[in-house]
Amino acid sequence: GFGRVYSTYRRGKARISLASSMSSLGERDPAVVRAQAQVHSDVGALLFTELSSLGGLWVKLGQYLATRADIMPAGLVGALKRLLASNPPRPLSEVLEMLAVELDDDSLSAFASFETTPISTASIAQVHEARLVSGERVAVKVQHRGIEQALDLDLRHQAMLARLLAFLE
Repeated sequence: GFGRVYSTYRRGKARISLASSMSSLGERDPAVVRAQAQVHSDVGALLFTELSSLGGLWVKLGQYLATRADIMPAGLVGALKRLLASNPPRPLSEVLEMLAVELDDDSLSAFASFETTPISTASIAQVHEARLVSGERVAVKVQHRGIEQALDLDLRHQAMLARLLAFLE
């Protein structure tokens, strides 16, 4: 979990601090710079895995951090950018189940066809192409099953994490 991410970061920072103190160049020493880049890359990979497994708003947080090269180390940004590329699609059976839950029979009967492969998949929903009985092509965005409860829990966890990070800093 996040404890592993944090402990990897702290151990790496301790090694960098020691190496920096032993070099006449300090933090400018090329070996120290490389070591710092490696720590950021390692932590980024762990953070990517953790955020991906949690899904929902955690992926959104990682996506946001991936766009903040102005404040985030390059190794972290590089690892988290993979969150921007794509998310695994949910099974079609789950998508159709969500449609049945969210739409009434009249709305469902408006679809003449529904593409099985999503056009796009994100952390909280995916988009499928469909054709209405009228012949019009439409895009249908379907939230992932259980996302409302997951988002609520994610918000509470992120508030706790923000308090913890503020305390640690």
